[in-house]
Amino acid sequence: MTGCWTIPRRLRRGVSFEAQKLNLKCIVSKNVPSAAKISNLIKFKVLSDSASSWANDAVDFKVSQVEYYGIENWDMKNVIKKQEFYYEV
Repeated sequence: MTGCWTIPRRLRRGVSFEAQKLNLKCIVSKNVPSAAKISNLIKFKVLSDSASSWANDAVDFKVSQVEYYGIENWDMKNVIKKQEFYYEV
């Protein structure tokens, strides 16, 4: 059985980045910025959905192969290069 992390409230999107990078499926509130979707390991839900709906989605959430979208933008080597260029270090 694989894990699934639910994030019903607004959190820093970095938290869901880390979870996705660790191949943990995430079900998050639609209040979490859409920029948090860096893979097919994340699903957005409205807060008004029932707890059982969230639970059912967690049980039924299947990913056969992980796909990342723009993950290179979050690689620290690339981030540092961009910051050095920006600050002309």
